[in-house]
Amino acid sequence: MTLEMIEPYVDKNSDLTSYIVEGKFTAMQVIATIEAFHRAIPTKHVLLDFSATHVHHLQNFEIERIANVVNKYAYTGNVVKTALVFSSVVDFGLGRMFEALSQNGGVPQKIMSFHTVEEARKWFDTDY
Repeated sequence: MTLEMIEPYVDKNSDLTSYIVEGKFTAMQVIATIEAFHRAIPTKHVLLDFSATHVHHLQNFEIERIANVVNKYAYTGNVVKTALVFSSVVDFGLGRMFEALSQNGGVPQKIMSFHTVEEARKWFDTDY
């Protein structure tokens, strides 16, 4: 089951798939959404907007499990950048933890956390 409260929005001009997450969700729903994205024709960039919800209900092992799934798909070469957007300081910190877990797994894609969607969109246009 994918995240029921979101639908992907694909912007082919920007080669970007955006997800706006609302309401409470489980780690398994996030994993199912990631897997569904990769079964489709993925875009180069992905934006996961968690600013309308919170992620701090996820436990550390769940965040690690999500990172492992991202790592599994990282070597397909499809996705170059993934932006995570959070509205709270605590959630932003968990996003940074997710970044570290992914980097420890040797993920070749870039994953960064942001406070706003605008910051994330600007990052997609940069070379880093």
